[in-house]
Amino acid sequence: MAQAFLHKRGKVYYARYRNRNGKECWKSFKTNSKEIANAKLAKLVEALEKDELGWLNPKPISEYLPEYLAICGAEHSPKTLSNEKKILDEFLKFCGAQTLNQITVDRVEAFKVKRVHKVSKSTVNREVSVIKAFLNRAVALGYLNRHPAQFVKKFKEDQKQIQFLSDEEIKKLLAVCSPKMKQIVTIFLTTGMRLGELTHLRWKDVDFRHKQIIIQNRPDWTTKSHKPRVIPMHPVTFAILSSLPKDYDYVFPTRDGATIDSYIRQEIARYADKAGVHASVKMFRSTFASNLVMSGVDIYAVSKLLGHHDVKITEKHYAHLTPDFLSHSVQRLSFEFDKKKG
Repeated sequence: MAQAFLHKRGKVYYARYRNRNGKECWKSFKTNSKEIANAKLAKLVEALEKDELGWLNPKPISEYLPEYLAICGAEHSPKTLSNEKKILDEFLKFCGAQTLNQITVDRVEAFKVKRVHKVSKSTVNREVSVIKAFLNRAVALGYLNRHPAQFVKKFKEDQKQIQFLSDEEIKKLLAVCSPKMKQIVTIFLTTGMRLGELTHLRWKDVDFRHKQIIIQNRPDWTTKSHKPRVIPMHPVTFAILSSLPKDYDYVFPTRDGATIDSYIRQEIARYADKAGVHASVKMFRSTFASNLVMSGVDIYAVSKLLGHHDVKITEKHYAHLTPDFLSHSVQRLSFEFDKKKG
């Protein structure tokens, strides 16, 4: 049963109570009349019992949003934080809420319906996750007593078949690439690196002695999983990196020493079109993983090489490519049907 206690400070009466998270709260009734204060106290207790505390002292979104983003800034990469801000800005504009308690489940559901007509279900699901995280934090901070979108369900996504390049497509693409782009594509195919990982790769991250590449966080850049990983160098990768000039900090810099993300995307698209194949950095990464799995490499090892934070992600996309995957699973059953009874 909810409890609230009446206190007098100076000439004004206050209520002292604990919210759902156990945080002690004080609320001024702005009156010196004990009779009026007791009436307001009764209404407060009733509201607490109905679990509607968030409506009593609403938190302005204009105050909470900067606070939330500041907290996330210490946990997420600048790119992730920027994407989350865009999602929240669009949702809050659509929602029309001025305070947190004005965000309702029907507004979240309506936002889902609106967005699914413009973007894929998977994109909408990611946006819903961002909105839920935003509201979860508000509950944790005591600004809301309950999560208004707690039971909002995500769309069921169609399972997409992972796309990867065949040996013939790789040959066609490499045949039309410039020498520099051929080196870059080959490194993608033999390391499984993401675009940002390659373009932010520095010579100090390349360990020629142990023949490995170290993907690690820096103050100005972080990996997608926020965790470092080591990628052993394929002989072809080792040969390419050994042959490159080492005049700048970055392995593949522009002329002024900066990174070349947009340049690589544009060049890959141009050469893929010229070769008549569908290719992208993401497909190079999936080609790397798919070939490892189809060659019998353990799915856990592939997950580590890709830098997935959970092996389930790797299994979801690549387990079906394991040689005789289902057959081997069944063969592991150990029933002794031929065992004679004693």
